[in-house]
Amino acid sequence: MPKNVRRFEWIMYATIAMVAAITPFPSLSFQYDLRPAKVALMIAWWAFLAGMVWLTAHRGKNWGRWLLFALFLLDTGMGAWAGVFSYPQYAATWIYRGLTLLNASAYYFVFTGGSGPWFRGERHPDVTVFS
Repeated sequence: MPKNVRRFEWIMYATIAMVAAITPFPSLSFQYDLRPAKVALMIAWWAFLAGMVWLTAHRGKNWGRWLLFALFLLDTGMGAWAGVFSYPQYAATWIYRGLTLLNASAYYFVFTGGSGPWFRGERHPDVTVFS
């Protein structure tokens, strides 16, 4: 696995974990209604994202990176449309901005460097996971 794909994986897992960690705190997130059904849906969503990150990074699924990138653009666009970036007085706004920048850096890594051959299926035996 190329180093930049590994960085993508680490950053994506970190952002999923950070979102999961701050969700129970209404002052840090935009989640004010935490009914059991909604919590179950959020957990299922995070599991889906983690699975997609794993498929993208470890199995080299090109469609996975494009799907994740499209979901990122959709989420960022919806956040901007909903005015999430318009309330600098709320801690959640700054956290959302930071997570958006982290995700953007992850997508930078997965679309640059040695990722092209990796996603075309050109695996080389001399490329190791822990190089």
